[in-house]
Amino acid sequence: MFGSLTKPVRPSQLLDALATQWTRGDGSTGQVSTASDFSPLSGGEPWVLVVEDNVVNQRVAERLLQKEGCKVEIAGNGREALEKISTQSYEAVFRDCQMPVMDGLEAVAEIRRREAGTHSHTPVIAMTANAMRGDRETCLAAGMDDYIAKPLHSGELRRVLATIQRPVSQIDHTGSTSC
Repeated sequence: MFGSLTKPVRPSQLLDALATQWTRGDGSTGQVSTASDFSPLSGGEPWVLVVEDNVVNQRVAERLLQKEGCKVEIAGNGREALEKISTQSYEAVFRDCQMPVMDGLEAVAEIRRREAGTHSHTPVIAMTANAMRGDRETCLAAGMDDYIAKPLHSGELRRVLATIQRPVSQIDHTGSTSC
């Protein structure tokens, strides 16, 4: 069965639709690969944290990242995210900018404060529906490593994941604190 796309079609939407159509029932693919270029240097599934207060957006981000081979944890607000980061290392943190309890800019400032003087750096990627002129620059100036506008698309996630590989020495999945 064929799907449909609504114009204007983004390249990532077209790639996703083609990959879906070319995937056979046994899970193998034809000529197009949808696998991410992101392979954590620690081996195994990369751990990422999604910080999002909207349950629907949480599930969308979780599913897209899982399709890229990531193991995903969810935090519902900025303070909860900081608690998780203090007990678990992540290859990346994808976070909404406008959050209850602690917004994205406050949270990334705290993450960077905790990392000061260490050899640790957790990539933080802003996810926001407010794709206004200057938002990207504001997020980057605040200490975020990249910026993705909502709605999320797998092609954009793939691009970001491919740029955030970290050395093995900075990744610890034993639950010990590395910040």
